[in-house]
Amino acid sequence: MHVKPEVAHFLRQLRMSGVFYCNTTARGDWGLQMPVDPQCLSFHVVTEGSCWLISDGMPKLQLQEGDVALVQLGREHMLAANPDRTVAPRVDQLPQRYLSENYSIVNVGCDGLFTRLLCGMLSFDAPDVHNIVQSLPPVVSASGMNLNNDSSVVKLVGLLADELSEDRLGGEAVAVRLADIIVVQIIREWLSEESSFEPGLIAGLADPAIGRVLHAIHDEPEKPWAIADMARLSAMSRTSFIERFREVVGVAPAAYVTNWRMEVAKTRLIETNEPIAVVGSSVSYSSESAFSKAFARTVGISPSAYRQTAREQSR
Repeated sequence: MHVKPEVAHFLRQLRMSGVFYCNTTARGDWGLQMPVDPQCLSFHVVTEGSCWLISDGMPKLQLQEGDVALVQLGREHMLAANPDRTVAPRVDQLPQRYLSENYSIVNVGCDGLFTRLLCGMLSFDAPDVHNIVQSLPPVVSASGMNLNNDSSVVKLVGLLADELSEDRLGGEAVAVRLADIIVVQIIREWLSEESSFEPGLIAGLADPAIGRVLHAIHDEPEKPWAIADMARLSAMSRTSFIERFREVVGVAPAAYVTNWRMEVAKTRLIETNEPIAVVGSSVSYSSESAFSKAFARTVGISPSAYRQTAREQSR
């Protein structure tokens, strides 16, 4: 597997937080609507049987035993035994047995064909990785990749199937860790197989000249990034750099720098108790007023309101 160095750098920072894991056993003509969170990637691993993944605006996808599917942030979708199903109960609103705060066991149906799967929702701690995940297609399926029996994904799914098939001591902890690793491996496999990307962060990182600039911006958001500095780093003329950056990343360089600074600031606002002025200084703003105006213009609300809202939602 070969992943470009610029992309590999970000994958090494791939830190996830499990929001929800559900070990599901389903029989008969079942269906489950998945909860939606715009900050979370959903995943589904089928360890026995088969099912259909149904989401508006995309072809219905059949998942067979051993298949894995990643569903884009905030995308509504359901899993069902029947591809023609249009409605289903929300899985998180069904009776279930919780083995830990974020791991439950759900049984649906009582007769008919048998399916076992582990579903989950993951959030990503680093804003750069979050942006990479946003660049993935609506659904990434292992069944659409050239995976052989020696693939790490295939082996990991086999281990997960063993854990889910028996009630073992600490089984949920092992299952959660295996599921997280499977998600990382699927993202790596997809990145290594794709030869071209839609405009965005991944396409930018895969471009040698633009990738150098993105890498530097992400490492030093506090630096006063002038167009001349970025063009020099890319070894391109100012005009060529602006055109190439917009073509590959999809936005102008200055807009990207501002957006990235705000992503970093949002993370610091949530994860630290630093004063607003300190957060602003960490992303290049010399005054609290200038930072607050830029943040409100980009994000839609003030830094203090964003911090308060984010913390209230996490309780």
